[in-house]
Amino acid sequence: MVREKQDIGLTTLHERASVVGVETRRTELETRPSVGILALIVGLDPKRNGDNISDPWIWAITELQGKPETEKRAGQTSAPAETRTIWENRRSNVLGAVAEFTDDRTLPVVAKHLYEVESTYQDGRIAIGQSNVADMAVFIYDGPLDIPFKPTCHEEVSPIGWVKRSSLREFDGLRSVLRQALDLDQKEEFIRQALEDFYANRGKKLVIPEQLESIEDFIARRETSPDVPIVYFPKPTDA
Repeated sequence: MVREKQDIGLTTLHERASVVGVETRRTELETRPSVGILALIVGLDPKRNGDNISDPWIWAITELQGKPETEKRAGQTSAPAETRTIWENRRSNVLGAVAEFTDDRTLPVVAKHLYEVESTYQDGRIAIGQSNVADMAVFIYDGPLDIPFKPTCHEEVSPIGWVKRSSLREFDGLRSVLRQALDLDQKEEFIRQALEDFYANRGKKLVIPEQLESIEDFIARRETSPDVPIVYFPKPTDA
């Protein structure tokens, strides 16, 4: 069981302490300054042809709970995002975000159709408050789009569904992390690059590990570890 959790990047604090030493843990924090990750999940529609690149579908959610230190408020429109827990690696953090997209009911479909590519990750591109950064990731979903996906953490987020990027930019109440990602994409076109990598099979591989049978069990275990400390200095416009 411990082996299985290590493979997907999650152990309890007790288990982690038995596997790595103090110096390794310190190095992980020093080399992973990000406090979390935002996942832009792009849905491919075979009927849209070129529109998949020119105006892609992006999975959107509504935040149901606030978290001031990450500038999250209930009612905001966002994309799946997750604060990193202490000692976890990127894979575990990614799965924490993906849990805002799927539960066990639809996991078998997502496991076969959700991909990362060579240009998926954009490290430290999102600002949170005045002292923190988060990573971004673009994942490509090429499965059925008409499935009613529901999040594992249904008390934290509710699904909006697939929204065109152009329409999403016009939503009122966009969470800051999503607005920043969309603004950066407008300048740098990293969603286009990820899609081009996907079609060219550059670094293309499935996001969900084969050994993950239940994302709900995974999240239950993951939540036994505390989040990384977040230094939060409210901006002048914060209430």
